Amino acid sequence: MFTSMPFPVGFAVPPGWRAPGPSETGCPLGTVACVRSEPAAVIAAAGGFRPDGASLPEIAAESVRDLRESGAVVEVLRRAEVGAAGSPGLAQVLRVRAPGAAEVVQCQAFLALHDVDDHGKRAVLRFVMATTGAGELAEDFRRFLGSIRPGTSQEDEESQ
Repeated sequence: MFTSMPFPVGFAVPPGWRAPGPSETGCPLGTVACVRSEPAAVIAAAGGFRPDGASLPEIAAESVRDLRESGAVVEVLRRAEVGAAGSPGLAQVLRVRAPGAAEVVQCQAFLALHDVDDHGKRAVLRFVMATTGAGELAEDFRRFLGSIRPGTSQEDEESQ
């Protein structure tokens, strides 16, 4: 289960996207990082400390399970481990149809970060792009993910 980010994270808003307005900052996927009108899309972030030893594939499977438990029909289109040993990640692409809603594609990326002072302490961050036009926005999502860095609240406010 993901809630809010366990620490501030900075990022660059891709061209064609914008920072969310006050009424657009929260959604079931997490805290909205940026939105796009055409095609309609949102990138949201969530995370938390994971004291358990769950692997990133297990955590990604939890995300699919949670969607299904909410009543959505979910198809896993692709799943791949990404990153390096020191900064592991996992990406998955899902087709999701929630009851009474249009079908969307979710591109999810999970990043595991270990505390530099206590390697046993691990945070897992999840970034989700939900859209009806995933193919044309995949590069935007990759660009967004490549810009993620530890930050401060002040840095995030200055970048918007």
